[in-house]
Amino acid sequence: MRCQKLLCLTVLLLIFHAKAQDVAPIQWITFEEMEIAFAENPKPVFVDFWATWCNQCLRMDRYAFSNAEIIERLNSNYYAVKMDAETRDTIYFGGKQFVNHGLPDDKEFHQLALLLGSDVKGQFVLPATLIFDRDFQLVSQNRRYLSSKQMLAVLDEHAQ
Repeated sequence: MRCQKLLCLTVLLLIFHAKAQDVAPIQWITFEEMEIAFAENPKPVFVDFWATWCNQCLRMDRYAFSNAEIIERLNSNYYAVKMDAETRDTIYFGGKQFVNHGLPDDKEFHQLALLLGSDVKGQFVLPATLIFDRDFQLVSQNRRYLSSKQMLAVLDEHAQ
């Protein structure tokens, strides 16, 4: 009897693990890839700016961005762009070149992150998620942690 219970529990755990593995990840793309795809087929754009030291950013990765409903909505309704706000990469976007002017060991934000993600006072705060509509007009800015429930609400509001 005890062996049967253990076998049932093991089977249930394996099924649960297999189901969890069935969820494909978010199809994150770069700004360059998004610009090409957007020119061919305009649809809303979701941008996530993050940094390695940002605990709330990592928490959103762990919880919100691993949520099956969020993954499905982002992959179906948006171009999803994820960018390390401190990257040293040169990014070509909108016919312009964007760089990070900080020294190699500095924690400086990239020009593109600052341009797109700063508020009206010029402040840039992480985590920062932005949504642009089909005309690439900014329709949503969140500069805080979003729970899965909050993220779903934002995505549903701007998915048209």
